[in-house]
Amino acid sequence: MPLLKKNESPAIRFLISMLICYPEVSSVRYNPLDKSFVFSFFRVSAIDDQKKSACLQDIKAYFAACRELDPSFPPIGEIEFNVQDGITVLSYRQSSENFSRSEIHLLVSVIQSYFANDVKEDFMLLEQELKDQEATIDMLLGHRHTWFEQEQIIAYRDGAKVFIYNR
Repeated sequence: MPLLKKNESPAIRFLISMLICYPEVSSVRYNPLDKSFVFSFFRVSAIDDQKKSACLQDIKAYFAACRELDPSFPPIGEIEFNVQDGITVLSYRQSSENFSRSEIHLLVSVIQSYFANDVKEDFMLLEQELKDQEATIDMLLGHRHTWFEQEQIIAYRDGAKVFIYNR
């Protein structure tokens, strides 16, 4: 399991691990003021309203089914599609207290089923590396109540590199 590096907070390590573990996620932001995460998925072109609506319906249906089977499954967060310069950005906002790795896994699966050829995915991890990153995420989520960030942190991917900055 990766250790925290000097000057690396648990929140920063979490964001890095999320981007490494889920290459479909283009960026992730942690806002300590409202204690939320925002995950962004970039798509190369605009999405028509019908496909957007169908994707949203499926996401809602899958979340409802998961909550029906497991009441501890987090409630669905806020989802929105935005088109900027011909690129569609799907954003997912969730409270850090409600967030679980299983919900981002579900979200990624549904998004891939709709946009498998379009969601940016730059590299794949070896199985052991993936397990290590998942263990890091779970460990950090177990201690999220100890995160004391003062500023918003944003992590984004550029190829196989992950960049972090505070706002």
